[in-house]
Amino acid sequence: MTSSGSAAWDSVAQANFHAMVGIDLDGVVESAPIIQPGQSAFSSFGGNGQISGNFTEKTAKDLALVLQYGSLPVTLQRLTSETVSPSLGRSSLRAGLIAGIGGLLLVLLYMIAYYRIRGGVVLSGLLLDRGTLVGDRLLLRTHEWAHPRPGRGYRHHRVDRD
Repeated sequence: MTSSGSAAWDSVAQANFHAMVGIDLDGVVESAPIIQPGQSAFSSFGGNGQISGNFTEKTAKDLALVLQYGSLPVTLQRLTSETVSPSLGRSSLRAGLIAGIGGLLLVLLYMIAYYRIRGGVVLSGLLLDRGTLVGDRLLLRTHEWAHPRPGRGYRHHRVDRD
């Protein structure tokens, strides 16, 4: 503690003898000890203090860390502010999709090169799985259109004709 801080603490301690003092950090009370000097008559703490109580080792260490480092007096300053247009967002999305597809292709090529035939079998299995998924969805939609649920009729199905 600095000499000015020590003098300030001594004046607070003398004014609040046997009273609780709250240790507030960023609006949160970290501790609220009672000021008790080591001897019955005291003139100064000399910039020192001790917090005692029913602490576990972990809570005591946590409190010591909080009190040692405290809050850092940092103020934020806005340096720049930008507005992003929707077209920039669209181009970022497109670039991200292209990068993702390119990365997937590189992984698949590496898999084929490293695992050789087994990699090709796995790749063909993945492609077949995706293909059957698309085919199943197409068949399901065709079936729903051809055989509507009872009570719904055909009016809920839209057919575009030129």
